Amino acid sequence: MGLESTAPFRRPPADAGSYAARWHGTPPEWLRGSVIRSCPAVFSTPGWASEHWFDALGAFFAFRVQPEPRLDWRLLECEASADARAGRARLASFGTPMLRPWWLRLFQPVPRLTDNVNVNVQPFGPGLVAMTEAPRQAAIDPQTLAVTGWLRYEDKLGGPASSAHPLLDIERGLVVNVAQVFGPKPECLVYQHPRGELRRAVIGRWRAAELPYVHSFALTQRHAVLIAHPLLVRPRSMLWSDRPYIDHFRWLPERGTRLVVLERAGGEPRIAETDACFVFHVANAYDEGDEIVVDALAYPHPGVVHELRVERLAQAPAAKPDYVRIRITRSGKTSMERRLDQCFDFPAIHYSRVAGRRHRYCWGVDPWTAERVSTLFKLDVETGAARRARFDDWMVGEPLFVAAPGGGREDQGVLLSVGSHLARDAAALFVLDAETLDVLARAEAEVSVPLGFHGTFIH
Repeated sequence: MGLESTAPFRRPPADAGSYAARWHGTPPEWLRGSVIRSCPAVFSTPGWASEHWFDALGAFFAFRVQPEPRLDWRLLECEASADARAGRARLASFGTPMLRPWWLRLFQPVPRLTDNVNVNVQPFGPGLVAMTEAPRQAAIDPQTLAVTGWLRYEDKLGGPASSAHPLLDIERGLVVNVAQVFGPKPECLVYQHPRGELRRAVIGRWRAAELPYVHSFALTQRHAVLIAHPLLVRPRSMLWSDRPYIDHFRWLPERGTRLVVLERAGGEPRIAETDACFVFHVANAYDEGDEIVVDALAYPHPGVVHELRVERLAQAPAAKPDYVRIRITRSGKTSMERRLDQCFDFPAIHYSRVAGRRHRYCWGVDPWTAERVSTLFKLDVETGAARRARFDDWMVGEPLFVAAPGGGREDQGVLLSVGSHLARDAAALFVLDAETLDVLARAEAEVSVPLGFHGTFIH
Protein backbone atom coordinates (compact mmCIF):
# COMPACT_ATOMS: atom_id res chain seq x y z
CA MET A 1 0.00 0.00 0.00
CA GLY A 2 2.88 2.43 0.69
CA LEU A 3 1.60 5.98 0.99
CA GLU A 4 -2.00 4.78 1.33
CA SER A 5 -1.17 3.03 4.60
CA THR A 6 -0.25 6.27 6.35
CA ALA A 7 -2.36 9.22 7.45
CA PRO A 8 -3.56 11.47 5.96
CA PHE A 9 -3.79 9.25 2.88
CA ARG A 10 -5.51 6.21 4.41
CA ARG A 11 -8.94 5.38 3.06
CA PRO A 12 -11.84 3.16 4.13
CA PRO A 13 -11.42 -0.55 3.33
CA ALA A 14 -14.38 -0.80 0.93
CA ASP A 15 -14.99 0.89 -2.42
CA ALA A 16 -18.22 2.30 -0.94
CA GLY A 17 -19.66 2.31 2.55
CA SER A 18 -21.49 4.16 5.31
CA TYR A 19 -19.95 4.50 8.75
CA ALA A 20 -21.55 5.59 12.00
CA ALA A 21 -20.10 8.68 13.67
CA ARG A 22 -20.54 10.11 17.15
CA TRP A 23 -20.75 13.70 18.35
CA HIS A 24 -18.20 14.98 20.84
CA GLY A 25 -19.59 18.32 21.99
CA THR A 26 -22.77 19.94 20.71
CA PRO A 27 -23.18 21.50 17.25
CA PRO A 28 -25.66 24.37 16.77
CA GLU A 29 -29.28 23.22 16.53
CA TRP A 30 -29.71 25.00 13.19
CA LEU A 31 -26.82 23.15 11.52
CA ARG A 32 -28.24 20.37 9.35
CA GLY A 33 -26.98 19.12 6.01
CA SER A 34 -24.01 17.41 4.37
CA VAL A 35 -20.38 18.29 3.87
CA ILE A 36 -19.49 16.66 0.54
CA ARG A 37 -15.89 16.57 -0.62
CA SER A 38 -13.66 15.05 -3.27
CA CYS A 39 -10.22 13.64 -2.64
CA PRO A 40 -7.37 11.74 -4.29
CA ALA A 41 -7.62 8.24 -2.82
CA VAL A 42 -5.95 5.45 -4.83
CA PHE A 43 -2.26 5.97 -5.54
CA SER A 44 -1.46 2.67 -7.23
CA THR A 45 -2.95 -0.46 -8.81
CA PRO A 46 -1.19 -3.47 -10.33
CA GLY A 47 0.56 -2.03 -13.39
CA TRP A 48 -0.12 1.65 -12.65
CA ALA A 49 1.05 4.25 -10.15
CA SER A 50 0.32 7.93 -9.65
CA GLU A 51 3.40 10.12 -9.52
CA HIS A 52 1.60 13.23 -8.26
CA TRP A 53 -0.95 13.79 -5.50
CA PHE A 54 -3.28 15.44 -8.01
CA ASP A 55 -3.42 12.24 -10.10
CA ALA A 56 -4.42 9.69 -7.46
CA LEU A 57 -7.77 8.15 -8.41
CA GLY A 58 -10.63 10.10 -6.90
CA ALA A 59 -13.25 9.42 -4.28
CA PHE A 60 -16.11 11.28 -2.62
CA PHE A 61 -17.13 11.38 1.01
CA ALA A 62 -19.95 13.06 2.89
CA PHE A 63 -20.28 13.86 6.57
CA ARG A 64 -24.01 13.93 7.30
CA VAL A 65 -24.63 16.62 9.91
CA GLN A 66 -27.62 15.34 11.90
CA PRO A 67 -28.41 14.13 15.44
CA GLU A 68 -26.86 10.75 14.60
CA PRO A 69 -24.08 11.69 12.19
CA ARG A 70 -22.52 9.35 9.67
CA LEU A 71 -19.75 9.28 7.10
CA ASP A 72 -20.54 8.05 3.58
CA TRP A 73 -17.80 7.08 1.14
CA ARG A 74 -17.43 6.00 -2.50
CA LEU A 75 -14.58 5.58 -4.97
CA LEU A 76 -15.03 7.36 -8.29
CA GLU A 77 -15.90 5.20 -11.29
CA CYS A 78 -14.58 6.72 -14.51
CA GLU A 79 -12.49 5.89 -17.58
CA ALA A 80 -9.25 6.83 -15.82
CA SER A 81 -9.95 4.47 -12.93
CA ALA A 82 -10.90 1.64 -15.31
CA ASP A 83 -7.66 2.21 -17.22
CA ALA A 84 -5.61 2.16 -14.02
CA ARG A 85 -7.18 -1.13 -12.92
CA ALA A 86 -6.16 -2.56 -16.32
CA GLY A 87 -2.62 -1.22 -15.94
CA ARG A 88 -3.08 1.46 -18.58
CA ALA A 89 -2.66 5.25 -18.62
CA ARG A 90 -4.05 6.53 -21.93
CA LEU A 91 -5.48 9.83 -20.64
CA ALA A 92 -3.36 12.90 -19.96
CA SER A 93 -3.08 13.77 -16.28
CA PHE A 94 -1.38 16.45 -14.23
CA GLY A 95 1.94 14.96 -13.12
CA THR A 96 1.97 11.30 -14.20
CA PRO A 97 3.24 10.14 -17.62
CA MET A 98 0.88 8.49 -20.07
CA LEU A 99 1.53 4.96 -21.30
CA ARG A 100 0.25 5.03 -24.88
CA PRO A 101 1.18 2.73 -27.76
CA TRP A 102 3.05 4.44 -30.59
CA TRP A 103 0.11 4.19 -32.98
CA LEU A 104 -2.17 6.02 -30.54
CA ARG A 105 0.38 8.81 -30.16
CA LEU A 106 0.63 9.04 -33.95
CA PHE A 107 -3.10 9.32 -34.57
CA GLN A 108 -3.87 11.30 -31.42
CA PRO A 109 -1.19 14.02 -31.23
CA VAL A 110 -3.31 15.94 -28.72
CA PRO A 111 -4.13 13.40 -25.99
CA ARG A 112 -7.52 13.15 -24.36
CA LEU A 113 -7.61 14.62 -20.87
CA THR A 114 -8.42 12.70 -17.72
CA ASP A 115 -11.92 12.30 -16.32
CA ASN A 116 -10.54 11.67 -12.81
CA VAL A 117 -12.71 14.41 -11.27
CA ASN A 118 -11.01 14.50 -7.88
CA VAL A 119 -10.56 18.26 -7.29
CA ASN A 120 -13.93 19.82 -6.45
CA VAL A 121 -17.66 19.21 -5.96
CA GLN A 122 -20.07 22.12 -6.39
CA PRO A 123 -23.86 22.54 -6.75
CA PHE A 124 -25.04 23.66 -10.19
CA GLY A 125 -26.58 22.26 -13.37
CA PRO A 126 -28.19 18.89 -12.62
CA GLY A 127 -27.35 19.08 -8.89
CA LEU A 128 -23.85 18.25 -7.67
CA VAL A 129 -21.00 18.43 -10.18
CA ALA A 130 -17.51 16.95 -9.69
CA MET A 131 -14.60 18.50 -11.58
CA THR A 132 -10.92 18.47 -12.29
CA GLU A 133 -8.92 20.71 -14.64
CA ALA A 134 -10.30 19.08 -17.78
CA PRO A 135 -13.36 19.19 -20.06
CA ARG A 136 -15.29 16.31 -18.50
CA GLN A 137 -17.45 16.94 -15.43
CA ALA A 138 -19.54 14.37 -13.56
CA ALA A 139 -23.01 14.61 -12.05
CA ILE A 140 -22.93 13.14 -8.54
CA ASP A 141 -25.86 11.75 -6.56
CA PRO A 142 -25.78 13.59 -3.19
CA GLN A 143 -27.05 10.52 -1.33
CA THR A 144 -25.12 7.63 -2.88
CA LEU A 145 -22.14 9.73 -4.10
CA ALA A 146 -22.24 7.72 -7.33
CA VAL A 147 -21.70 9.21 -10.79
CA THR A 148 -25.13 9.48 -12.41
CA GLY A 149 -23.87 10.84 -15.72
CA TRP A 150 -21.44 13.16 -17.46
CA LEU A 151 -22.42 16.74 -18.21
CA ARG A 152 -23.34 17.61 -21.79
CA TYR A 153 -23.34 21.34 -22.41
CA GLU A 154 -26.01 22.55 -24.81
CA ASP A 155 -23.82 24.92 -26.83
CA LYS A 156 -21.14 24.93 -29.51
CA LEU A 157 -18.20 25.82 -27.28
CA GLY A 158 -16.84 22.28 -27.45
CA GLY A 159 -14.62 20.84 -24.76
CA PRO A 160 -12.08 23.36 -23.49
CA ALA A 161 -10.21 22.48 -20.32
CA SER A 162 -12.26 24.26 -17.64
CA SER A 163 -10.96 25.09 -14.20
CA ALA A 164 -12.23 23.21 -11.17
CA HIS A 165 -13.03 26.53 -9.45
CA PRO A 166 -16.24 27.89 -10.99
CA LEU A 167 -17.58 30.96 -9.21
CA LEU A 168 -21.21 31.73 -8.51
CA ASP A 169 -22.74 35.13 -9.14
CA ILE A 170 -25.55 34.75 -6.62
CA GLU A 171 -27.48 37.92 -7.53
CA ARG A 172 -27.66 37.02 -11.22
CA GLY A 173 -27.94 33.27 -10.73
CA LEU A 174 -24.91 32.61 -12.93
CA VAL A 175 -22.02 30.17 -12.86
CA VAL A 176 -18.82 31.76 -14.20
CA ASN A 177 -15.67 29.85 -15.07
CA VAL A 178 -12.39 30.10 -16.97
CA ALA A 179 -11.24 27.61 -19.59
CA GLN A 180 -8.19 27.16 -21.79
CA VAL A 181 -7.87 26.06 -25.41
CA PHE A 182 -4.50 24.46 -26.24
CA GLY A 183 -4.84 24.53 -30.01
CA PRO A 184 -3.45 26.35 -33.06
CA LYS A 185 -4.82 29.57 -31.58
CA PRO A 186 -4.18 29.23 -27.84
CA GLU A 187 -6.52 31.22 -25.63
CA CYS A 188 -8.05 31.62 -22.22
CA LEU A 189 -11.75 32.31 -22.17
CA VAL A 190 -14.29 33.19 -19.49
CA TYR A 191 -17.80 31.82 -19.85
CA GLN A 192 -21.01 31.90 -17.89
CA HIS A 193 -24.31 30.06 -17.79
CA PRO A 194 -27.44 30.11 -15.61
CA ARG A 195 -26.96 28.01 -12.50
CA GLY A 196 -29.67 25.51 -13.47
CA GLU A 197 -28.77 25.33 -17.17
CA LEU A 198 -25.86 24.04 -19.26
CA ARG A 199 -25.74 26.55 -22.11
CA ARG A 200 -22.49 28.53 -21.89
CA ALA A 201 -21.88 32.03 -23.26
CA VAL A 202 -18.33 33.36 -23.68
CA ILE A 203 -17.95 36.79 -22.06
CA GLY A 204 -14.24 37.33 -22.60
CA ARG A 205 -11.23 35.94 -24.49
CA TRP A 206 -7.49 36.41 -24.16
CA ARG A 207 -5.23 34.97 -26.84
CA ALA A 208 -1.51 34.43 -26.26
CA ALA A 209 1.24 32.32 -27.83
CA GLU A 210 2.15 31.01 -24.37
CA LEU A 211 -0.53 30.14 -21.83
CA PRO A 212 -0.10 30.15 -18.05
CA TYR A 213 -1.13 27.33 -15.78
CA VAL A 214 -4.50 28.51 -14.43
CA HIS A 215 -6.03 26.93 -11.33
CA SER A 216 -8.53 29.63 -10.32
CA PHE A 217 -9.47 33.22 -11.19
CA ALA A 218 -11.00 36.37 -9.71
CA LEU A 219 -14.52 37.69 -10.24
CA THR A 220 -16.02 41.04 -9.29
CA GLN A 221 -19.38 42.55 -10.13
CA ARG A 222 -17.93 44.04 -13.35
CA HIS A 223 -14.73 42.13 -14.12
CA ALA A 224 -13.05 38.78 -14.40
CA VAL A 225 -9.30 38.74 -13.70
CA LEU A 226 -6.91 35.99 -14.78
CA ILE A 227 -3.67 35.76 -12.80
CA ALA A 228 -1.25 34.82 -15.57
CA HIS A 229 1.79 33.97 -13.48
CA PRO A 230 4.93 33.10 -15.45
CA LEU A 231 4.53 29.32 -15.34
CA LEU A 232 4.07 29.10 -19.10
CA VAL A 233 3.64 26.60 -21.92
CA ARG A 234 3.73 26.77 -25.71
CA PRO A 235 0.87 24.41 -26.58
CA ARG A 236 2.66 22.96 -29.60
CA SER A 237 5.19 21.40 -27.18
CA MET A 238 2.39 19.11 -26.02
CA LEU A 239 1.89 17.51 -29.43
CA TRP A 240 2.68 13.75 -29.58
CA SER A 241 3.96 13.95 -26.00
CA ASP A 242 3.36 11.42 -23.25
CA ARG A 243 4.96 13.62 -20.61
CA PRO A 244 2.78 14.85 -17.76
CA TYR A 245 0.79 18.03 -18.38
CA ILE A 246 2.64 20.16 -15.85
CA ASP A 247 6.08 19.06 -17.11
CA HIS A 248 5.52 21.04 -20.31
CA PHE A 249 5.42 24.33 -18.38
CA ARG A 250 8.48 26.51 -17.73
CA TRP A 251 8.95 28.96 -14.85
CA LEU A 252 10.10 32.30 -16.30
CA PRO A 253 10.08 34.77 -13.38
CA GLU A 254 11.76 37.48 -15.44
CA ARG A 255 8.45 37.79 -17.31
CA GLY A 256 6.61 38.87 -14.16
CA THR A 257 2.93 38.14 -13.56
CA ARG A 258 0.34 39.49 -15.98
CA LEU A 259 -3.12 40.37 -14.70
CA VAL A 260 -5.61 39.94 -17.53
CA VAL A 261 -8.69 42.09 -16.89
CA LEU A 262 -11.84 41.19 -18.81
CA GLU A 263 -14.96 43.35 -18.66
CA ARG A 264 -17.95 41.11 -18.00
CA ALA A 265 -19.98 43.38 -20.28
CA GLY A 266 -17.60 42.66 -23.16
CA GLY A 267 -14.61 44.30 -24.78
CA GLU A 268 -10.92 43.69 -25.32
CA PRO A 269 -8.77 42.47 -22.42
CA ARG A 270 -6.57 44.89 -20.49
CA ILE A 271 -3.17 43.72 -19.25
CA ALA A 272 -1.53 44.88 -16.04
CA GLU A 273 1.71 43.56 -14.58
CA THR A 274 3.04 42.79 -11.13
CA ASP A 275 5.86 40.84 -9.51
CA ALA A 276 6.41 37.18 -10.38
CA CYS A 277 4.44 34.91 -8.09
CA PHE A 278 2.53 31.64 -8.26
CA VAL A 279 -1.14 31.41 -7.25
CA PHE A 280 -3.33 28.37 -6.76
CA HIS A 281 -6.25 30.11 -5.06
CA VAL A 282 -7.92 33.51 -5.16
CA ALA A 283 -9.68 34.44 -1.92
CA ASN A 284 -11.99 37.15 -3.30
CA ALA A 285 -12.05 40.22 -5.53
CA TYR A 286 -14.11 43.37 -5.80
CA ASP A 287 -14.40 46.72 -7.57
CA GLU A 288 -13.50 49.83 -5.60
CA GLY A 289 -14.28 52.86 -7.73
CA ASP A 290 -12.11 52.56 -10.84
CA GLU A 291 -9.76 50.10 -9.12
CA ILE A 292 -9.96 46.32 -8.92
CA VAL A 293 -8.87 44.62 -5.70
CA VAL A 294 -7.78 40.97 -5.85
CA ASP A 295 -6.91 39.03 -2.69
CA ALA A 296 -4.94 35.86 -3.36
CA LEU A 297 -2.61 33.35 -1.75
CA ALA A 298 0.71 33.90 -3.51
CA TYR A 299 3.80 31.68 -3.44
CA PRO A 300 7.17 33.16 -4.51
CA HIS A 301 7.59 30.35 -7.06
CA PRO A 302 5.80 27.10 -8.07
CA GLY A 303 8.01 24.82 -5.99
CA VAL A 304 4.93 23.65 -4.09
CA VAL A 305 3.83 21.80 -7.25
CA HIS A 306 6.92 19.61 -7.07
CA GLU A 307 6.63 19.16 -3.31
CA LEU A 308 3.27 17.46 -3.92
CA ARG A 309 4.77 14.67 -6.00
CA VAL A 310 4.10 11.24 -4.50
CA GLU A 311 7.76 10.57 -3.80
CA ARG A 312 7.79 13.61 -1.48
CA LEU A 313 4.32 13.45 0.06
CA ALA A 314 5.51 11.66 3.18
CA GLN A 315 7.27 14.93 4.04
CA ALA A 316 5.43 18.15 4.83
CA PRO A 317 5.63 20.71 2.00
CA ALA A 318 7.88 23.57 3.03
CA ALA A 319 6.38 26.13 0.64
CA LYS A 320 3.91 28.54 2.24
CA PRO A 321 1.97 31.33 0.52
CA ASP A 322 1.49 34.94 1.59
CA TYR A 323 -1.96 36.51 1.71
CA VAL A 324 -1.59 39.39 -0.75
CA ARG A 325 -3.84 42.23 -1.87
CA ILE A 326 -3.32 43.33 -5.47
CA ARG A 327 -4.75 46.65 -6.66
CA ILE A 328 -5.19 47.30 -10.36
CA THR A 329 -5.88 50.84 -11.47
CA ARG A 330 -7.73 51.81 -14.64
CA SER A 331 -4.43 52.91 -16.16
CA GLY A 332 -2.90 49.47 -15.52
CA LYS A 333 -0.68 50.39 -12.57
CA THR A 334 -0.60 47.77 -9.83
CA SER A 335 0.48 47.40 -6.24
CA MET A 336 0.87 44.26 -4.16
CA GLU A 337 0.60 44.40 -0.38
CA ARG A 338 1.19 41.44 1.91
CA ARG A 339 -1.56 41.17 4.52
CA LEU A 340 -0.17 38.03 6.20
CA ASP A 341 3.20 36.35 5.61
CA GLN A 342 3.73 32.59 5.43
CA CYS A 343 0.15 31.72 6.21
CA PHE A 344 -2.57 29.42 4.86
CA ASP A 345 -4.11 28.25 1.61
CA PHE A 346 -7.58 26.85 0.77
CA PRO A 347 -9.28 30.20 1.50
CA ALA A 348 -12.93 30.56 2.49
CA ILE A 349 -15.18 33.61 2.86
CA HIS A 350 -18.82 34.30 3.71
CA TYR A 351 -19.56 33.62 0.08
CA SER A 352 -23.25 34.45 -0.14
CA ARG A 353 -22.64 37.88 1.40
CA VAL A 354 -19.25 39.12 0.20
CA ALA A 355 -18.24 37.22 -2.95
CA GLY A 356 -17.34 39.88 -5.51
CA ARG A 357 -17.66 42.58 -2.84
CA ARG A 358 -15.42 44.05 -0.17
CA HIS A 359 -14.84 41.52 2.59
CA ARG A 360 -13.28 41.72 6.01
CA TYR A 361 -12.60 38.10 6.97
CA CYS A 362 -10.95 35.16 5.26
CA TRP A 363 -10.46 31.70 6.72
CA GLY A 364 -8.02 29.05 5.57
CA VAL A 365 -5.86 26.12 6.61
CA ASP A 366 -2.25 25.04 6.72
CA PRO A 367 -2.52 21.24 6.90
CA TRP A 368 1.25 20.92 7.40
CA THR A 369 2.03 23.59 10.02
CA ALA A 370 4.58 21.40 11.77
CA GLU A 371 5.11 17.71 12.37
CA ARG A 372 1.73 16.23 13.40
CA VAL A 373 0.11 19.70 13.54
CA SER A 374 -2.49 21.45 11.36
CA THR A 375 -3.76 25.00 11.85
CA LEU A 376 -6.96 26.77 10.85
CA PHE A 377 -6.70 30.54 10.43
CA LYS A 378 -9.03 33.51 10.52
CA LEU A 379 -7.58 36.68 9.00
CA ASP A 380 -9.02 40.16 9.49
CA VAL A 381 -7.87 41.65 6.18
CA GLU A 382 -8.51 45.21 7.39
CA THR A 383 -6.34 45.07 10.51
CA GLY A 384 -4.04 42.17 9.64
CA ALA A 385 -4.92 40.41 12.90
CA ALA A 386 -5.06 36.63 12.71
CA ARG A 387 -6.61 34.00 14.95
CA ARG A 388 -5.43 30.40 14.90
CA ALA A 389 -6.87 27.05 15.94
CA ARG A 390 -4.24 24.36 16.39
CA PHE A 391 -4.96 20.67 15.81
CA ASP A 392 -2.42 18.30 17.31
CA ASP A 393 -2.34 14.76 15.85
CA TRP A 394 -5.02 15.66 13.28
CA MET A 395 -4.54 16.75 9.70
CA VAL A 396 -7.45 18.96 8.68
CA GLY A 397 -8.45 20.30 5.28
CA GLU A 398 -10.23 23.22 3.63
CA PRO A 399 -12.73 25.01 5.91
CA LEU A 400 -16.25 25.76 4.71
CA PHE A 401 -18.10 28.75 6.16
CA VAL A 402 -21.79 28.24 6.93
CA ALA A 403 -23.70 31.35 8.02
CA ALA A 404 -25.98 31.27 11.04
CA PRO A 405 -29.64 31.90 10.15
CA GLY A 406 -30.34 35.61 10.41
CA GLY A 407 -26.73 36.35 11.29
CA GLY A 408 -25.92 40.03 11.12
CA ARG A 409 -22.13 39.85 11.18
CA GLU A 410 -19.86 38.63 8.40
CA ASP A 411 -18.28 36.06 10.73
CA GLN A 412 -21.49 34.91 12.43
CA GLY A 413 -21.67 31.20 11.69
CA VAL A 414 -19.51 28.11 11.81
CA LEU A 415 -16.52 26.65 10.02
CA LEU A 416 -16.68 23.01 8.95
CA SER A 417 -13.43 21.16 8.36
CA VAL A 418 -12.73 17.44 7.90
CA GLY A 419 -9.62 15.87 9.35
CA SER A 420 -8.00 12.46 9.81
CA HIS A 421 -6.18 11.38 12.92
CA LEU A 422 -2.47 10.78 12.40
CA ALA A 423 -2.10 7.97 14.94
CA ARG A 424 -5.38 6.03 14.89
CA ASP A 425 -8.00 5.09 12.34
CA ALA A 426 -10.44 7.98 12.69
CA ALA A 427 -11.93 10.81 10.65
CA ALA A 428 -13.79 13.77 12.08
CA LEU A 429 -15.88 16.72 11.01
CA PHE A 430 -14.88 19.68 13.19
CA VAL A 431 -17.45 22.40 13.85
CA LEU A 432 -15.85 25.68 14.93
CA ASP A 433 -17.26 29.05 15.90
CA ALA A 434 -16.25 31.16 12.90
CA GLU A 435 -15.72 34.25 15.05
CA THR A 436 -13.53 32.79 17.80
CA LEU A 437 -12.28 29.53 16.18
CA ASP A 438 -13.35 27.65 19.30
CA VAL A 439 -14.19 24.02 18.52
CA LEU A 440 -17.89 23.54 19.31
CA ALA A 441 -18.15 19.88 18.35
CA ARG A 442 -16.71 17.12 16.25
CA ALA A 443 -18.44 14.16 14.62
CA GLU A 444 -15.97 11.27 14.67
CA ALA A 445 -16.07 8.00 12.74
CA GLU A 446 -13.74 5.06 13.30
CA VAL A 447 -12.40 5.07 9.76
CA SER A 448 -9.92 7.30 7.96
CA VAL A 449 -10.51 9.41 4.86
CA PRO A 450 -7.74 10.89 2.71
CA LEU A 451 -6.96 14.59 2.86
CA GLY A 452 -9.11 16.19 0.18
CA PHE A 453 -9.11 19.32 -1.90
CA HIS A 454 -12.46 21.11 -2.19
CA GLY A 455 -16.15 20.59 -1.61
CA THR A 456 -19.41 22.11 -0.51
CA PHE A 457 -22.04 22.14 2.22
CA ILE A 458 -25.63 21.42 1.17
CA HIS A 459 -28.68 21.79 3.38
